[in-house]
Amino acid sequence: ADAHALPFEWLLVLDVEATCDARGRPWEHEIIEFPVVALNLRTLQVEHEFHSFVRPTANQTLTPFCRKLTGITQEQVDAAPPLDAVLREFDGWLRERGLVNTAEARSFAFGTDGHFDCQFFVDGECSRKGIPKAEYFDKWVNLKQLFADHYKVRRCKIAKMLERQGMRFEGRLHSGIDDSRNIARIAAQLVRDGSPVYINEGLPPRQRFLDL
Repeated sequence: ADAHALPFEWLLVLDVEATCDARGRPWEHEIIEFPVVALNLRTLQVEHEFHSFVRPTANQTLTPFCRKLTGITQEQVDAAPPLDAVLREFDGWLRERGLVNTAEARSFAFGTDGHFDCQFFVDGECSRKGIPKAEYFDKWVNLKQLFADHYKVRRCKIAKMLERQGMRFEGRLHSGIDDSRNIARIAAQLVRDGSPVYINEGLPPRQRFLDL
């Protein structure tokens, strides 16, 4: 990859897991696993990982469906910090590694498998609970769309993307950290195959009302 053509050096792959119930039932999703895999776009190597389980506060007991799907136990979330504390810890983790975006230069962008992670899960839960959230979550690289655009195929799931690139899923599907590592492999192969990496999605503009 031509490093000089990169709009940022790091792609932070984020694939959260959240509380859920059997399909078809309405559910207020809360993040229970927050993993970030930092892919260096110059070297195409994963050089850092952040991982934390998260304690839900609205529905504190995981459903059997959720435990089976994600492999996350009740004990793991009971012992974990809530989302606001995890986001503060993550922000410190970024700063310790010099991963800071400024008005002059962007050091990193998030990479996700679709729009759900940053928009529906992170922004949705922070908005509902009044949790402060950094601006760096507001725009991201939708790798599912980038993949479809580059290879001229329909959008597909992680395992299918790997298969299309001649790879197989490694680890446990629906483990947030394993999903994130595999999505990072997809992103690295996209770059090897000549795809540009750029921010292609963000939060929709919110209607703003002035207090008169």
